[in-house]
Amino acid sequence: MQENDRQLVIQALGSLPAERFAVVDGAHFDNLPKELDIWQLEHKALYLEKLGETPSTAGPYLVTLPDWEAANRVLSLVGELPAVVFWSWGDGQPSLYKHLRRINMIEIPVDDFDPELPKYDRVLFRHGDPNVMASMLSVLDEGKFMHLIGGAAGLVMFAGDEGGLRVAQRISDMGADNQGILRLSAEQYEALKSSKVNKVSANVRNYLKKCAPEQTKSMSDDQLNAHVATTMKESLNFGVTSEASHCRWSYMQLLSGNKLAKNEAVGNMMMADAPGISANERVKILMNRTISTMKKSAR
Repeated sequence: MQENDRQLVIQALGSLPAERFAVVDGAHFDNLPKELDIWQLEHKALYLEKLGETPSTAGPYLVTLPDWEAANRVLSLVGELPAVVFWSWGDGQPSLYKHLRRINMIEIPVDDFDPELPKYDRVLFRHGDPNVMASMLSVLDEGKFMHLIGGAAGLVMFAGDEGGLRVAQRISDMGADNQGILRLSAEQYEALKSSKVNKVSANVRNYLKKCAPEQTKSMSDDQLNAHVATTMKESLNFGVTSEASHCRWSYMQLLSGNKLAKNEAVGNMMMADAPGISANERVKILMNRTISTMKKSAR
């Protein structure tokens, strides 16, 4: 984050009562515990490979912040990465550690959710990623908000994908819904998915404008939005999950005049029964083949 944003985070954190902690997302680092040792930051792993055994280097770590110097070291370590959420928690590190371990997993409705026979999947919740945390906070009702923050006085994060600085403060008269695992309702989960799709769609539009300027300059905003909406639906139906693969598919459709999805060979490739090759990887392979074919045709 920029220096000005960094100061905003420190100021917001300073407005909350002590004690203060940071949850740093290890997924953005090759070896986060090693980095934390280098920066002389006291830390404890929140994910374990097996219960009571080896800590996961890719998971989140709880960092104790005894002073402002430690908070600044965390921000220096993280830099531009979306990889830290700050907690104001007055009951001490062991209590916060227990709470964070409890929210490592959440429950979301299954894909074919039936309100008459509700079923849920248990999934990891990356609560050390500020964009993920900010997205989650935006869809929760008061009870589930209290469930998520537990005994915290507040949370501070800089979520670039969610508008920048976010501060979530406890409101004393909120009702609590903190029994068991945090479970999203079907409506909350749909809102969360829609928010993510909207953000990815905006990034796909920007990608097309940058990488296909000749094709997009003659398109109106409505035409470009319609193209992105159509290709996003196609790639989602194929099982694509990564933003980069959504961008690649939309780009190839744009260059082909939207003929790619109608190509039988392409459809067979994307839907083939090959469990070892994800939809994201298939789009990447298709992109590489398309580029190779274009180069040969240009000779």
